[in-house]
Amino acid sequence: PVVLANVTLGVVNKTIALGGDVPTATHVVIQSSGSQPLLRDNAGLFQPWDRNLASLPDNGFVPAGDNLQFQVLNQDLSASNFPMKVTVYYRVGSVLKFGSFDVFRRN
Repeated sequence: PVVLANVTLGVVNKTIALGGDVPTATHVVIQSSGSQPLLRDNAGLFQPWDRNLASLPDNGFVPAGDNLQFQVLNQDLSASNFPMKVTVYYRVGSVLKFGSFDVFRRN
């Protein structure tokens, strides 16, 4: 999990090891408790997601060596509901790989 000490800065990044994978697309979805999931578009803005995997836009994150860093959030989250569940996806050919983690605010 990620614990934010300062929600007004709201910076959340996630780096994953690719294990030799070469991603062809990257995607990010966030969801707060009791709300609709939001997809991150390629401009870094979030909008409602219809849960259709085909509608996920490519976020354009590029690997550095064998690692891939997702720039998930960089905004004031003081009005956001916590916890948030973040799911990061990447495509390798026709295979969609993903992982999730939670974001909490420090009280």
